[in-house]
Amino acid sequence: RMAIEQQARLVPVLALGEVLQLRNLVRWPAAQCWTYKRLGFPMPFVLGGRWGISPLPSKVPLVYVLGQPLAPPPLPEDGSPVPQAAVDELHARFYASLQAMYARHAPNHPELARTPLT
Repeated sequence: RMAIEQQARLVPVLALGEVLQLRNLVRWPAAQCWTYKRLGFPMPFVLGGRWGISPLPSKVPLVYVLGQPLAPPPLPEDGSPVPQAAVDELHARFYASLQAMYARHAPNHPELARTPLT
């Protein structure tokens, strides 16, 4: 909505490999699912990175992909608020662009070559 109101172009950016840098060393799915739904993050969470229990990220390849800027639809001429249909259309174009970028570039990443986009 803000991009349409300001007539700002949206640039889709995709980062491949960032989720592989850190991991949770504790595996307790039931508790982590419950706390994730209520708190927004899993508990217990013991950060695992480069040297086991470490906040430093593991060395994994990172690929950053910049998409083509997406022009927003024009503003209503009568000065009325931006219609929800215009927001939904720009949102759909943005995520379609991200999906196309993932389909094109994920096979080039050594860890994500066979990982589907969810």
